Amino acid sequence: KEKHTISNRAFDEIMLIFGISDVSFYKLQKSLKKIVPLKPKLVDMCWNSCCAFIGKNADYDACPVCGELWYISGKTPKQSRKLTAYFSIIDSLKIQFKDPSRAMLLRYRHEYTSSKEYRSNNGKIGDIFDGN
Repeated sequence: KEKHTISNRAFDEIMLIFGISDVSFYKLQKSLKKIVPLKPKLVDMCWNSCCAFIGKNADYDACPVCGELWYISGKTPKQSRKLTAYFSIIDSLKIQFKDPSRAMLLRYRHEYTSSKEYRSNNGKIGDIFDGN
């Protein structure tokens, strides 16, 4: 929706075209917040998308790649020219591991490569993880 700058009203109309009359953007957003409780942290970003000003770049005023300022010159306090949403990988993994079927898929490689079958297959490929 946001990628193509579709309004909430246009989204609702698209849902109606596809015969999905009981789902509005508001209802969908509310439901997704319950299922996926990820909250993005907005961080300052280079105008040219070279880097985010977090971590080792947090104290920089200009992009270490292209030299662009991250803030609007002359504004006090500093106002970001561009923001990006940062989602914690730890929070994402916690959500994925709460779902038993997804957790099983995430553990598959470790469990397979730890199995006797893997260690004693006499050089025969039994799974994608055995190959190059």
